[in-house]
Amino acid sequence: ISVQGEIEFPGHWKKNGGTVENYDRLLKMTKEFAHKADTNVKIARAGTSVGDFFDSNPSLEEIKKVVRMNRASKEFYNVVSFAFEHHDSFDLFGIHANRDYTGIWPFINYINIEMADKGYKKPILIEDASSVVGMSVGELSRSKDSNKYRKIVEQYKILEKGVRYPGYENAISDVYAHQAALTIKKATLSLFSSAESILFIGFMDNLKSDWISFRHGGFIDSNIYERTMDIRKSLKPVYYALKMFIQRVNNADIKVDRLDSQEDIHIFKFIKEGRPIYIMWTDGSEKIVEIPLNSEMAITTPIITMFGKQEPEQQIVKVKNNKLSLSLSGIPVFVEEAR
Repeated sequence: ISVQGEIEFPGHWKKNGGTVENYDRLLKMTKEFAHKADTNVKIARAGTSVGDFFDSNPSLEEIKKVVRMNRASKEFYNVVSFAFEHHDSFDLFGIHANRDYTGIWPFINYINIEMADKGYKKPILIEDASSVVGMSVGELSRSKDSNKYRKIVEQYKILEKGVRYPGYENAISDVYAHQAALTIKKATLSLFSSAESILFIGFMDNLKSDWISFRHGGFIDSNIYERTMDIRKSLKPVYYALKMFIQRVNNADIKVDRLDSQEDIHIFKFIKEGRPIYIMWTDGSEKIVEIPLNSEMAITTPIITMFGKQEPEQQIVKVKNNKLSLSLSGIPVFVEEAR
């Protein structure tokens, strides 16, 4: 049971008289009576949203410096610091991941450092993760990473003009692909960071949202569903991409290794049934990478990004001298040894 959400935002808690002290009291009461009813029930503290605060992987010194200078960051720090000190009130430490994927590991790493410093450890639950970057077009354009978001901003602007606008079909196709890729990146970083679980919120498109990103942020295309009333016909590429991801990492070892050493290149290795499974992508321009494989042939499988595709397309490639060389793009690709 997750109690409340994002209490560091004044509009969610403070403006109604909420304080960190009475929120802690609410957590304690909830935990006490929930555990009396069923000892298996787990209580999660309100998921904390930090925006893009951790995207640049700040050091502890940098975090403290920013907190001193930034009012919003100070509010976040005060709320989270209180939770670190009063950890008996909850079973799971809740966080949100509604911006880019890059802040997931640094944020979880920071929480783990703070908990270890206090002499305890709690599981971390990503209880609200969006399948899109949860920002308005204006915010994306003004972001410090605006160049990274330039292409998706152009696509969103076309979508805002409506289905009859020239280029709409290409734009919606690109948005679907971007959504699928971002979701798999968030899921990968969740496992790498040893989060207890990640929950993607917004299964259907929210057509009433003020933000165009959330209007297209579900796993079901609401426009298609309203016309057909058929869930299967309305499922977007992100649904099949996540299904594909789950099938490949299911029953893999809990430990996930990170191999990449170059900026913008991301390579993760799972071990399943004693064999490696890689998932990799790049955030910059396409790059050639090499990975070690103990087989003569390998199977490469990009995630599903096209509407109407339900099964991924695989390719058999030759491994030379126990190394596979391949070109990476922003679309995550799985690499496995051919058996």
